[in-house]
Amino acid sequence: MKTCPHLRARGVRNFLGPALLSIVSLALIAADPGNQWEQPADCSAARKNLSPYSRLVKIFHYHAESPPAVNVLSTSDDGMLTVQTIEFDAGDDLKCSAELIFPDRKERYPGVVWFGSDDKQWENYAIDFSKLGAVSILPDWCGNAPLTDARAYYREHIMLAVNLRRAVDILSSLKDVDPKRIGFVGHSGGTLIGAGAVAVDRRFKAAVFESGTQGFTYHVCTSAEPFALGARKELDGQLLNWVAVLAPLDAVLYVGHESPTVLLFQSGRLDEGVSQSDARAFFDAASEPKQLKWYDSGHKMELPEVTRDRTEFLQKELEME
Repeated sequence: MKTCPHLRARGVRNFLGPALLSIVSLALIAADPGNQWEQPADCSAARKNLSPYSRLVKIFHYHAESPPAVNVLSTSDDGMLTVQTIEFDAGDDLKCSAELIFPDRKERYPGVVWFGSDDKQWENYAIDFSKLGAVSILPDWCGNAPLTDARAYYREHIMLAVNLRRAVDILSSLKDVDPKRIGFVGHSGGTLIGAGAVAVDRRFKAAVFESGTQGFTYHVCTSAEPFALGARKELDGQLLNWVAVLAPLDAVLYVGHESPTVLLFQSGRLDEGVSQSDARAFFDAASEPKQLKWYDSGHKMELPEVTRDRTEFLQKELEME
């Protein structure tokens, strides 16, 4: 049995802004005196002949007849919230982990799936939000596929998206949760994975997409962020083949099919990893109802008003007020 351990203090690589790969990427760029990798790559040819959405949705199929088997690894209770570390079946003999956060009052709560990235963990935000009256689940980034192995990256992306759907299964199976009031919150790579999961799964009432871009291949091909620059250098002549494998998973192909889920996009004018034009294109492609809010923030989106707007949106759309 393969196990993905609980990685709340993790250093795992993920889609946008991983610290270790950024260091390696900067070294690779420094070794290229012509700095040719600083220029965006035209990857449009690798995105031709993509399948229609009716076929793309089948990528994220999984057997959802019953909730995944869950094993509680630890429990803590401070009198306001109960926090559990759990492990659940993720298919192919793999177990992944997550945190569940419950208010101690016995009521029927909305549920929220939170999915972040290395540069922004959601745990403290989810704790604060659960205190307002919600059950939160935070699946871990279960997997560590190497960048250069496009097929492994492809399989991992699908598994992570399906795990978000499994998180909804887990929430919906709890007597404390109203399955008609489920929300999603994603940041960066978590937004890219979440856009597909929310589109193909009709159970999300509301979703927050923070620091989002059109897709991982768009980021790698065009961003000036160190990870993307280093990826272009590392992939070298294989870039277009790599994009061709991963392009069917780009978030922009799914975000136009989120309806009736209500969407809030939160983007930073100073985001060093996502250009304003890319963030705007991601939003423009999305289905209604939707709204976009801009902030004078970098990629991490740590301003108090970002948290305030997200909280108010979820409280309204999940009928917590």
